[in-house]
Amino acid sequence: MDEDDSYDPDADDDHDEDDHDHGHGEALPFEDDCRIAWQALARLDLDHARHHIASAIATRADDPECDKLVAAFADLAGADPLAFIPDEGLWYGLGALRAALLVRAGRHDEAVPLLLACLAAVPDAPFVPWLRRWLDQPGVIAALDPEQVAIELTNCARHEPLGAALHELARRIHDAHPDHDRLAFAAIKLARLCWRYADAIAIGRAAIARGAMPMAAIGLAGALRNDGDPEGAIAALREALRHQPDNAGILLDLGDLSLDLGRPADAVTAYEAALALDPDNAWARPSRLYARWRVSGADDDAGALRAWASSNPGDARAAELVARLIS
Repeated sequence: MDEDDSYDPDADDDHDEDDHDHGHGEALPFEDDCRIAWQALARLDLDHARHHIASAIATRADDPECDKLVAAFADLAGADPLAFIPDEGLWYGLGALRAALLVRAGRHDEAVPLLLACLAAVPDAPFVPWLRRWLDQPGVIAALDPEQVAIELTNCARHEPLGAALHELARRIHDAHPDHDRLAFAAIKLARLCWRYADAIAIGRAAIARGAMPMAAIGLAGALRNDGDPEGAIAALREALRHQPDNAGILLDLGDLSLDLGRPADAVTAYEAALALDPDNAWARPSRLYARWRVSGADDDAGALRAWASSNPGDARAAELVARLIS
């Protein structure tokens, strides 16, 4: 899903003079997009109409006028309105229009992850009210593919503002698919983003109690760490490692937490295990050197870390650890 900054809704058609009031390349006001879309629909120019409907949706999807435009477009497009909207390479407005048409066709299982992908691409897009409305329809949440939804929710979790917008919806979807590991992780992550650590911890603990849920355990560890419980975080990471012993990322987190807790020997063990799995890991290599120095206090170990930082001047982790040597 792309955020196409260069999108020009009029670039590929010959249009009415009114279309160009704002010039090529400039976003039209919502009211103008709606007006031009209705004009295009009246003359059955669906290719032209779809661009302005998509632009209106991208600006103000929750306005009732957008629902009317989508319904009119679908009615005029005949048996297969989706044929007018490609299923790949979409900018986010067209993606949302396609999702709305999928909903009209009863294909919520495709529409929901597509709309989430639009939000992951453009976190401030006004699509959350549509998502809530769709998920409130009976049977929709249960019919979703939890893997597809989990992937897109995890992508959304890269954007902090979406935590507040989506955490409750993610929890509802997780509750309907409680045994899906990645979905539990996404629900935990989104709750963490809006500082609902108690909710995140409750989701994580319930998930790992049901069985092998290593991603949920990783999410739980993060929530416990956020909530000031590093010992609990270490226990959760060890649970995750039990199911994913070849996951170097878990070992790195264990090393970092061990350092924070003043256990450098445990950190050395964790970083060395991570390097055994990933010998060139850029985080583990200077971290192991620093942890060794914390164990020994020897000038040689401090010198090895300084030498590493000197030979890797762009390594922010190494520079941070050298600064700790000085302090």
